[in-house]
Amino acid sequence: MTPTGPRRWICPACPVFVLCVLCCLGVRAQSAQPTSNILFKTLMIKSKTEAGTMFSIDVDDREYWLTAKHILTGRRSGPAGEFSEKTASLDVLDPIGRAIKWNSIQFAVIDPGKDIDIVVLIPNTTLQEIGIPSLKVSSSMGIGQECSFLGFPYANTWTATFNSTEYKMPFIKHCYISGIIRQPAAVLVLDGINNLGFSGGPVLY
Repeated sequence: MTPTGPRRWICPACPVFVLCVLCCLGVRAQSAQPTSNILFKTLMIKSKTEAGTMFSIDVDDREYWLTAKHILTGRRSGPAGEFSEKTASLDVLDPIGRAIKWNSIQFAVIDPGKDIDIVVLIPNTTLQEIGIPSLKVSSSMGIGQECSFLGFPYANTWTATFNSTEYKMPFIKHCYISGIIRQPAAVLVLDGINNLGFSGGPVLY
């Protein structure tokens, strides 16, 4: 897992797996149970090289989408490198209904740095009409605390029905916050097992 903001996250099961730690308000502290505002705001994406996950966060009352940089660059290992393009076109899986429909979306891209395997995406159109706010990024977490991460393993989804409408949902897997490495940069170490396709997804606690 790689960072959002000033922190960097590492997942022991996958060397190129980007996540952001989010807080599920209104849920018992140890459950890490995803709430509807992150389930609906986690979407499957596809580039020319691979499929992965992206999710939205609120910063200063603005919505941004985050994903793993290597989904755009195709890099499989080593330093994340840089994404020099100002824009990127990604296919976003339409989450509504059982039919598989990919929408080609143009995003403005913000690259936070060559050693960070994330990019910030700003779509040129509204991605969802669902009136559910994004979660805010967390600034604190506890060692040994339970957490969950969301994504689409091997480009698979499951379907949930809300108000007679079917939605394609991300899968949920369990992890623990097992430690923090301080040097050469702050890295949060998670103990969990993920699969290809979880790259770019969020971590919840």
